[in-house]
Amino acid sequence: MTVSQTLDANWSQFHSNVAVISAEGERLTYQQLASETDAIFPPTERKELVLLVTDNSPASLIVYLAALRTGRAVMLQPATIAADRLDDLITCYQPDWLWKAGKLISLQSNVARGAPVHPELAVLLSTSGSTGSPKQVRLSYTNIHANARSIASYLQLTPHERPLAHLPMSYSYGLSVINSHLLVGATVLLTADSMMERRFWQFCREQQATSLSGVPYHYEMLERLRFQRMDLPALTTLTQAGGRLATDKVQAWAEWSRNNGKCFIPMYGQTEATARISYLPAEMVLEFPQCIGIAIPDGRLQLQDEDGAEITAADQPGELIYQGSNVMMGYASGRDDLMRGNETPALSTGDIACRNSRGLYYIVGRKKRFIKLFGVRTSLDEVEQRLRQQWAATNTLGVEHIACCGQDQQLCIAVAGKGIAADALQQSASQYLGVHPSVVQVKVLEELPVTEAGKINYVLLQSCFDSDDTPSRGAPL
Repeated sequence: MTVSQTLDANWSQFHSNVAVISAEGERLTYQQLASETDAIFPPTERKELVLLVTDNSPASLIVYLAALRTGRAVMLQPATIAADRLDDLITCYQPDWLWKAGKLISLQSNVARGAPVHPELAVLLSTSGSTGSPKQVRLSYTNIHANARSIASYLQLTPHERPLAHLPMSYSYGLSVINSHLLVGATVLLTADSMMERRFWQFCREQQATSLSGVPYHYEMLERLRFQRMDLPALTTLTQAGGRLATDKVQAWAEWSRNNGKCFIPMYGQTEATARISYLPAEMVLEFPQCIGIAIPDGRLQLQDEDGAEITAADQPGELIYQGSNVMMGYASGRDDLMRGNETPALSTGDIACRNSRGLYYIVGRKKRFIKLFGVRTSLDEVEQRLRQQWAATNTLGVEHIACCGQDQQLCIAVAGKGIAADALQQSASQYLGVHPSVVQVKVLEELPVTEAGKINYVLLQSCFDSDDTPSRGAPL
């Protein structure tokens, strides 16, 4: 895949189409978008890295597209990124350019010329939420194009679509909404407003948005806002990803959508697959609301047992493995990793799943320790390590006296000791992660449960939060 074939392969057909409309009233046609992107960066023979702090504005979108069109690699970070974390990323990855708060800043004189960047590297996205890890997913031009093409295929996107792009561009789900629609010449309605703001819905109504995407948290907000009573005749498609939505909620949204001439499509994905891995066809949601569905076009799903053998029998659990052109090149932890090529022929998702007799997959558990808070994947191990470091700096007890577990939409922190201010720990964790304190639950225990080998027993620890029981320290697995 060449640079010019990423998202703008067909832009010549759409040059007069409106590509972007912002909540502030900015409008750009595809012809104008191409012209704007071509004027951002000076010519260079050396592949450069751009660090883009995006705020879901047309200006941010132009910088992102300019990087792709000119063969640069771009790392996307949210506008809420802390100053110290941004400084750490600059030190770690030595970008040539920084875009922040509407300004493009050259860093070529501030950092040493780092290792070269692989010619196929297009995008770097964080895979661990806001835990402070510099770890990034390396995505190629082929990854970006293949994922956008697959999404456009199964959603049957046309130039007449007008998606409400409110999810952060730095989030793989939000970026995939933009990529897939720009690929087909649609009009992206770009906003950084919250669903709780009146202007959000005014923009949606006035611009006749045709689709709305959200993570489970957004669907909870929609219920509180009584969305189902709103008069939005142009809105025909609702998509959901970013974590598991409760089965009864999936069924309720599917039923409402069917009764009101709309389409509700649950989806499953990971940043490591550029965003999407599977989807549940709208006509099957009511019958199989617990399923993540089938692989996206040009992708392949399979289940493997602990020995790596493929599981073909129905309803037998195994690790979910995905193969497709949208699977990442690999991870990066610093500048030197940017020269590496494709190292991921297949993606081990870390999820334990089954396949039913209809060929639909459903998740039954997790192999790896991560949860999704507001749709953003968060590493429990990284959160635990950070809290332990803080704990060790301010307390005399050992760092083994704090542990994290949880499920989607709920981080659980257990701490052992006396005189511990659980409220203060809850507030500290919520500020560190940039989430509301209500999604952080803290329990103070006499001792943390451990296995016979002396390691923390996370299964029993989670049961403590689920059942409000306090497990014994020496309980076996």
